[in-house]
Amino acid sequence: MAILAVASGKGGAGKTSLVVSLADYWSSRCGLKVAALDLDPNSNLLDWIGDAGMPNVTCIRVTEDTVFDAAIAANTEHDIVLIDVAGVLSQGMLFAVGAADAVLIPANPSRPDIIEASRTNGVIDHVEKTARKHNPTAVIPRAVVLNRSKRREVMTAKAREFITAAELPLLDSDLADRVCFREAWLLHRAPLSMGDKDAVRDVETLAAEISDRLGIGPKAAKKRSKRAKATTEA
Repeated sequence: MAILAVASGKGGAGKTSLVVSLADYWSSRCGLKVAALDLDPNSNLLDWIGDAGMPNVTCIRVTEDTVFDAAIAANTEHDIVLIDVAGVLSQGMLFAVGAADAVLIPANPSRPDIIEASRTNGVIDHVEKTARKHNPTAVIPRAVVLNRSKRREVMTAKAREFITAAELPLLDSDLADRVCFREAWLLHRAPLSMGDKDAVRDVETLAAEISDRLGIGPKAAKKRSKRAKATTEA
């Protein structure tokens, strides 16, 4: 019962791979019921999850006009809702962020990705300020996550320095540039089924930090479920 938007205004930042990896982990390893909303007109997420056959993941095609209501509706029937926000749809990003409990901003270790991460963070600030008109305490937790990270390269360390200098919240964990993620995308298979233990560890570590920093994960889902049940019984 939580909505996580995965958003960046730049194409190629790894949004879809990140959504599929997290959906795979939370559904297959944590037993959660996950909804994945595909806001991209190309329907890459819908095709990938459909071909991969993830039993506990429901993928739904949405548009700019339907994403907000679809996310709220899916949130009543699933433990976690993930939104793959298309980079070119500025209005869709506003609506997706408005529906979200938290936002994850993927960025490759490159200057264009970091610049776009900063712009996306600005969009989230705008939505947060709008929400505060009706709720003065409204907060939208967000964080940048490095994708396709080459951890031993100086470029990756420099990217982290640039992100920190831009005062963007940055996760310590990342997704390394691993062959299995690219193969999973090419073959439309569940990333965690590819047999790469290091990749599984990457996603597991990332999911744990998302839970701690953004409040999205199995522990948070259980707490929300208990609160909802208590409210219903009352």
